[in-house]
Amino acid sequence: MYFCGLVPLYVESIKRHGRAEGVSTIFLVTDVLGALFSLMGLVAQNHFDLLGGISYSVILCMESGILAMHLCWLWRTRKVRADARQAGMAYDEFVNVGGKESASFATKGKELKRQPEQV
Repeated sequence: MYFCGLVPLYVESIKRHGRAEGVSTIFLVTDVLGALFSLMGLVAQNHFDLLGGISYSVILCMESGILAMHLCWLWRTRKVRADARQAGMAYDEFVNVGGKESASFATKGKELKRQPEQV
């Protein structure tokens, strides 16, 4: 039942179109490797623990899915993030110029001007 804690990460990633916000990619990779090596350790034993094997397999698949969604998001938004870096803005600021979220991740943003902040 440890995998139930990963469900909110999926919900948030889906809301953000695949972006895993607030989760360290290094931690996720480390945790995936931990589940993989634990599963391999179960296989190497004389007696295979079925419940442990199922738990490690489910966790491995769910964490790999979160990692894959985030990597896909990074790939899809690479040009927009590069334009945001060039403009000296954070990604979120860049796509929300004027308080309206961009309809497309493919928006170049070169025609968008940074508006002065209202007090």
